[in-house]
Amino acid sequence: MIELDDLHFAYPGQPPVLAGASMRLGPGERLSLTGPNGAGKSTLLRMILGLQRPTSGTVTIFDQARSREKD
Repeated sequence: MIELDDLHFAYPGQPPVLAGASMRLGPGERLSLTGPNGAGKSTLLRMILGLQRPTSGTVTIFDQARSREKD
């Protein structure tokens, strides 16, 4: 299971890329991300994979926090 709770992300000095993204994806469920360039799709995937930390909010995979807010 993947759970995103109130994710926010902004690159320094830039407007927010994500603002309040939340979702829950259970076993066997599928998700499709669509949107224009710069909409935050790749940033969201990097946060799910733990390659990038959100400005605020949490990413939880199988009940274990993989990514937390920036310090």
